[in-house]
Amino acid sequence: MCISTDILKIYHLWHFTSLTKLQLNNNVIEKIERLENLTNLLWLDLSFNNIKVIEGLDTLVKLQDLSLFNNRISVIEKLDALQNLNILSIGNNAIAQLDNVIYLRKFKNLRTLNLAGNPIYDEECYKTFVTTNLPHVVYLDYRLLDEPTREMAITKYQYAIEEILQNEQQEQQAMEAQRINNLELQLHKDAFVEFLNGPQLFNSMFTDDPDADILTLLPGMTALLESYPCY
Repeated sequence: MCISTDILKIYHLWHFTSLTKLQLNNNVIEKIERLENLTNLLWLDLSFNNIKVIEGLDTLVKLQDLSLFNNRISVIEKLDALQNLNILSIGNNAIAQLDNVIYLRKFKNLRTLNLAGNPIYDEECYKTFVTTNLPHVVYLDYRLLDEPTREMAITKYQYAIEEILQNEQQEQQAMEAQRINNLELQLHKDAFVEFLNGPQLFNSMFTDDPDADILTLLPGMTALLESYPCY
């Protein structure tokens, strides 16, 4: 579907749930909105508009090709749900922080990236920085990244990349630990015995118990209660 009539806002697309391709380029759109029902989109063109912020794409998890070329975007963000993204064109915008490119490391399927025309494009180390941090990208700014460029980039940023990889590994381990903890908590909830791994059970045995004060007089109870400071 191609819509190009100098529209300012995105309207009346909610019922096109089977749509896989949508062209909204060459309009005056200022905000990405009302696309949440188009969950089958594979290709979305929002180039040549007046968009300042990336947003409203969280449900488009099947999206593979996204063009935000020639807008007013200053930060690459809020694309986390688009893990199938293969092509991203975000050239001719206002992206000025080279480190912002690191955000795109999480998109392992990204093969084609266009950043030309942004302020970062004029930085001397632009190409080597992007090449090093996005090793999965094959085409950068419409050109194939050759092996000499990759080797030079790796040599220049070797230690920085090692640090990034270490941080990513730690984050991955923390996320996995949190995932396991959430699964265990849900299992306990389903069995109506949640929080068994913490002091809650011990707390519940003593809270508002009229005999609790008597128990504190028994031999050994003082040391036990000090081990469980919940009382």
